[in-house]
Amino acid sequence: MAGIIVANRTIVALTATYLPWLSADCFAALLAGFAFYLWSKQTEKSAKVRAYWLAGSVACLFAALALYQAMISVFLVLVTAKSVVDLAQGSEVRSTMKRGCLAISIILLAGIFYFGAFKATKAFFGPPGD
Repeated sequence: MAGIIVANRTIVALTATYLPWLSADCFAALLAGFAFYLWSKQTEKSAKVRAYWLAGSVACLFAALALYQAMISVFLVLVTAKSVVDLAQGSEVRSTMKRGCLAISIILLAGIFYFGAFKATKAFFGPPGD
């Protein structure tokens, strides 16, 4: 995780120009990493517990999107790396693809919730600058 944060081009670019927001943006990267952690744990328990893991993953990714949308790349890179490692270790292609599709659905759900929250906030408070 630390390597991804250090090597993330978005964070490197932020340190030069947006230093006051760097801590919030790094927190968004941490939330995206935690969303990955919860996604990776979803195969270990019963169906009800997996649903909690996945709901937590969606919530963390939603919060990461709310803080800084570019940090979704952290989640994507971690999922891709985990999938490649699983395939290299002999995991079934079908199960790896199912987990990848699950990650895509997490991204879509978090994005839909983010969009809905954005529209609701805009409708409640009005457009910026008014």
